[in-house]
Amino acid sequence: MAVCWDFKTFHFLEYLAVHANARGKGTGTTIMQQLLTDQPLLLEVQPPTDAINESRIRFYERLGLCLNDYSYYQPPYQKRGETFPLRIMSSPQLLTCEQFENYTTIVKQEVYEKWYL
Repeated sequence: MAVCWDFKTFHFLEYLAVHANARGKGTGTTIMQQLLTDQPLLLEVQPPTDAINESRIRFYERLGLCLNDYSYYQPPYQKRGETFPLRIMSSPQLLTCEQFENYTTIVKQEVYEKWYL
């Protein structure tokens, strides 16, 4: 299952989940390949602080996504909620500072503020 937002200049993958029984069989790769189009793709990942997070990042890197090194906090899903430190991955390349600011501003306004707050 994937939840992907399509904006004019990029796509934002909010959520990707593969049932435990389907993991390791190419399902996640197939879903991701359908999302990797001619427009940039952005997604959030947890920092590489443990083996599970590192494994997720390697999965996305094998598909051509790059781990950006900019500071990013996921906005809360509810009012008075807390932000959460995450990292942004992008394809087909690393983002410039200007691209990062533009894209994450759109995500914050059009996804989090508009639909969750």
